[in-house]
Amino acid sequence: MVISGDKLYDAVRFIDAMYKDISRLIDTVDGGMQSIDHVSLWGGACYFNGSKALGYSAAWIPHVFTRVYVPRQAEKTFSAFAFLNIYLTPKHHREPLVHWGVGRRKSGVDIWLAWNPKLMGAQGPSFLRTGSVDPFEENRELSTVLEVFRHAVRPLITMDSAESLEKLVLEPIRSEIVNLPPPAAGPNEETPPVTPADETE
Repeated sequence: MVISGDKLYDAVRFIDAMYKDISRLIDTVDGGMQSIDHVSLWGGACYFNGSKALGYSAAWIPHVFTRVYVPRQAEKTFSAFAFLNIYLTPKHHREPLVHWGVGRRKSGVDIWLAWNPKLMGAQGPSFLRTGSVDPFEENRELSTVLEVFRHAVRPLITMDSAESLEKLVLEPIRSEIVNLPPPAAGPNEETPPVTPADETE
């Protein structure tokens, strides 16, 4: 199979520009969360579904980006959190989606069990059957590990400015974090954060 050189060049440049836009989006949300003293649970990492396997070309480039935000200095003891997911190839849709919201994990449960694989697969969770859910809708799909899971969904194309991110994502998250109900049980047991690894070797 021979691919035209100029078409391949243009395709790579397009993908590079797209990822730069996604990087700016994530940076904007990071800054907004830092303003309420929340930081990323995994530091600078936001993409985990990759592979070095030559035969698994579908994982050569990122299909999903994930950020989980927790109160600063509470990486090991947090219960409430906020999240941002970007799915480039969602299961039930023909356009990329942004998925965000808040949650509270059950006592003693590692947050990694909630995110992998249900929310971090290349196609996103099966329960995202609509491309638009305004902040915020309750969801019980993760009820085995989370007491609360409230989320929203919009097409990625609607997140076209810092102003839209502030209005659609950051303001609702800030309000929701403040209004989360108290934990059902006592304080969570300390659970060291897990460093995500590639799903496919």
